[in-house]
Amino acid sequence: MTSIFHYIQTLFFILLLPFDGFPQYNTAVVAEILEVENTEFTELTANALNMTEVSQNLRFVVSMIRTPEGETSANTIKKEEGFTLDPFGSKILAETTINKSDNAKIIVLFLIYNDEDNLIGKARWVQNEEKDAPLVITKEEITQIGYDSAILRGIVTEDTRTKPGRDFHKLFYTEYFLSQLNAEEIISVKELLAFGRNTKIEVKIESTLISQFYLQPNEEFLKSMVKATMANIYRYLQNKKNIDLLIERY
Repeated sequence: MTSIFHYIQTLFFILLLPFDGFPQYNTAVVAEILEVENTEFTELTANALNMTEVSQNLRFVVSMIRTPEGETSANTIKKEEGFTLDPFGSKILAETTINKSDNAKIIVLFLIYNDEDNLIGKARWVQNEEKDAPLVITKEEITQIGYDSAILRGIVTEDTRTKPGRDFHKLFYTEYFLSQLNAEEIISVKELLAFGRNTKIEVKIESTLISQFYLQPNEEFLKSMVKATMANIYRYLQNKKNIDLLIERY
């Protein structure tokens, strides 16, 4: 009896906590990619829905990333604009047509940000994409993999300035890829200016800071930081899983 009461108290406390570390997408504002198919083409429409009673000032980014068959480099076309959604309103923000006979890997990613520049809505569509392969993207490119109910998985963004920063990113990405974690949230690796000529690395899962450290041009140091960062990611995902299980159980 005491144990059950303890679990209920714990659940009640968790429900009172802010969920800033575990962003919720497609709730207040829904991003969706609608598709209409015919024999030769697929017509895609990026549509936003306001599920609240208040008007919202937002920003959207629609990216189409095309990688020709047999190549690794991609061409990216991106549209980005601000917009306003009326209460319970919807708005078509972009449209495109995809040729079904195109053998290139084509990814269309639709992201919506609020006025605080937090990601609140996301959707994606893919043609000729390999499954279960995390992707690396730069600050100029936004890309994604697969399709399952507009949940993004395995995305790592890169914004580095120096060779040690790029070296850390390469080591980290290799370790992350081999781990097969494929986190739903976007993981970002960003290099920032620090004191003097120093720079530091910040690794985030969405807005949650996972790891930060000052860079050193030493491979063993970078490898140790990769291990520490991966351990923090495992811990973050396990804590999130535990909270989800506790809420589901009670």
